[in-house]
Amino acid sequence: SQGANDKYEYIYFKHASMGTLSMGDIEPGADGTMESNYMGVAGKDGASLSSVRVRTNANGDFGALATAFVGTIDPGADANRVRYDSASFSGFSVHGDLEYGGGGSVGVKYSGTVAGLTLKAGIGYEADGGGTNIKGGSVAVKHSSGLHLAGNIGKQDADNSNVDPDWWRVAGGYDAKMNSLGNTNFTVAYSEKSDETVVGYQGEMLQLAVKQSLDAVGGAIVLQYDNYSFSDAAATGLKDIDTVVLETSFNF
Repeated sequence: SQGANDKYEYIYFKHASMGTLSMGDIEPGADGTMESNYMGVAGKDGASLSSVRVRTNANGDFGALATAFVGTIDPGADANRVRYDSASFSGFSVHGDLEYGGGGSVGVKYSGTVAGLTLKAGIGYEADGGGTNIKGGSVAVKHSSGLHLAGNIGKQDADNSNVDPDWWRVAGGYDAKMNSLGNTNFTVAYSEKSDETVVGYQGEMLQLAVKQSLDAVGGAIVLQYDNYSFSDAAATGLKDIDTVVLETSFNF
């Protein structure tokens, strides 16, 4: 069984033409199908809002956690599983899994070049065995000049709940080698999420980021500004949150 602190404990058997069979604590086959992009940012939507609460305009009190309003939708590791990943054929690959205790997922991904554009895309579906499913897809394109654009969408449905979150994001930018340090990636993104934890909750994110790769040390520096706005069914009047993130990473 899976322990609370276990992560990525699995074994796999890989064949060049027959694909890979994995067993253990690993992401589902549909993982990544809803989040394809060429962004240069520090984490997913809402990553800078850990433990931050939204302030109300009415009296200045702190309300719900900001992460109750925002975030992405894409299947992630939550159980032990058996997973199969096919080898790539003409840029396409198929991924599927069965979870311990019931449920599973399937995803189809594409990565390649079409009409001079670098393209990656995915479509996926996951059922957790308890009546909740996630479905969605994404597509991202990048021109040889460095211009890039992506669209993401995800939807969660639960049989035993009226809280069914949905999320979408559009992102674009420019990624090119502008100095001797490595590529510089400018990103602008906008996303909306509805009913994340409560019906009527909605969060919106506007994100501006610049990522400077550091080829000499295999790392990068990201400077990022996020603006989050929130609303609920009661029209409480919730204040925006602005965050500035500076992230550095190095490989040793």
